[in-house]
Parts: sequence; C-alpha cells; structure tokens
Amino acid sequence: MNNKIFKAMFCVTFFSVATRALGFLLKIYLSRSMSSELLGSYQVAMSIFGVFMTLVSSGIPVVLSRNISYYHGKNNKKAIGSIVSSGLILTGIICSIVTVIVMCFPSLMQRIFTSKESVEMIYILLPALLFCSIYEVLRGALWGEKQFFEISFTEFLEQITRIIIIILLFETTFLDISLTNKTALSLSLACIISSIHVIIIYFKRGGKLNNPKYEFKNLLKTSKFHIFLHINFGFDKV
Repeated sequence: MNNKIFKAMFCVTFFSVATRALGFLLKIYLSRSMSSELLGSYQVAMSIFGVFMTLVSSGIPVVLSRNISYYHGKNNKKAIGSIVSSGLILTGIICSIVTVIVMCFPSLMQRIFTSKESVEMIYILLPALLFCSIYEVLRGALWGEKQFFEISFTEFLEQITRIIIIILLFETTFLDISLTNKTALSLSLACIISSIHVIIIYFKRGGKLNNPKYEFKNLLKTSKFHIFLHINFGFDKV
C-alpha cells in the first residue's frame, strides 16, 4: 500500500512540476514575442476565461472524484456511469448558457473590455470552454478511480501541445491573425486535443455513461456548495 502511495505521489509531483515548468517557459516566450499592450489584453481575456471555467466546472470535479472513489470501492459501475453522465449534462448546460450570453450580447462584452483584442480572444476561447468542461468531468472520474498517471500525463501533453501550436503559429504566416488571437487559438486547440485524449482513456478503461437521473440532483446540490466556497473563499471544503 505504501509503495502504491509513493508511486502515485511521485507521478503527480513529477508531471505537475514538469507542466508548470513548461507553462513558465511559455510565459517567457509570450512576453518576448508580444508587446506589453497585447500581453495585457491576453491576461485580461484569460482572467475572464478563468471566471467562465469557474462557473462551468468548479466543484464538479471534486464531487465527482469523491463519489466515484466511493462507488469504485463498491465496484458499482452503474452509479459511476450515472454520475459521470450527470456531470457532463450539468457542465454542458452551464457552458451553453455562458456561450449564449457571450454570443448574443456582444455590446456587453465590448463594455467590459477596453480592447477589441480581448473580445476577439473570448470568442476564440469559447470552444476551449466546452472541451475543458468535458475534460474536467472525465478528469474527476479518472481521479476518483485513482488513474493518476493518465490524468497527470494528459495535462503535461496539453501543455506541450499548446507550446508546439503557439510556436508554429507565431513563427509562420499560416494564419493572418493577430498574435493574441493566435494565443487564444492555441489554447482552444490544445484543450480539444487533451479532451479527446481523456475521452479515449475513459472509454478504453471500461468507462460508461448511464442514466443520469440517479445522481443528477445530488451532484447539482453538492457542486453548488463547492462553487459557493470557491467563489467566496477561494477553496473547496473537504
């Protein structure tokens, strides 16, 4: 048991450090490639994107991983499939609402932002919001089943993919768009690739989707509590 815990800790720590190190190098590359004005627009857009991600998925991965860990111990695959389906539906609904608001009220977005670059980035990041919501649900499911290597490696893969895409977009004239839009596009593409990867892993390991009615209400109630804690206090209470 201690050996398994040590391996899990080493795996998570190694990939977390490697992923953050790559993220640090990416920020250095962006700071040297973009002007301070464009970099500021990028930071503002990413802050709003972070708020959207909080609204869409905050609390759900925590609740999923906890409940799935419980059901996994009882070998209740039906309940696992049900709660995963509930998570996908719930995040899908919230994501759809956010997307509709952003798309139907462009004047509101223009009032929030001071630069058109940030507004354009938000539109380009909307696909990332959808695929990240799927990724967060399945990540919580795999985390609950103690698939630490798969999740850690997927996050590492996403960072590598984004760096490669950014370099290709920045160093070539493949797309005639601004650097900020290229940066947003790289994140959307990386999120799509990482989401597809985690979907393959989930179903390859025997994961299923079952009727969500058995777990939907419980997931909604519990995740709302975690969202409240995250927004107001910045943490999730265990």
